[in-house]
Amino acid sequence: MKKHRRRRKSPDKIILLAYLHRYVFPLVMFIVPAFLLGLLGMGLGLISIGLVEMIGYHCRWKHIYCAWQDAKHEPMTSGDIRWHRISKWERYGDPAILIILGLVAVIFQFIGD
Repeated sequence: MKKHRRRRKSPDKIILLAYLHRYVFPLVMFIVPAFLLGLLGMGLGLISIGLVEMIGYHCRWKHIYCAWQDAKHEPMTSGDIRWHRISKWERYGDPAILIILGLVAVIFQFIGD
């Protein structure tokens, strides 16, 4: 009987996902909807970015860690991940602020109408 191995993503793919998460994802989820839908799009974009960040830290997605390393101007090490280096504030506080700002933007959109 053959053992089924779980296929792991290569380090290059994880680093590519980290760059996409850090530079392309905010553009697509925040700036484009803000131009198309105004304050509502900006709010929904902020909420989605905050949720993806929070879920990524909680589920320990490797590309989220590499994106954090890129933000800290460190070399990305997809094979050597040390989650304890990220403070709880960076894990949950920053995404929570994005979600709260997004909710405020959505509320202001509906109040202004």
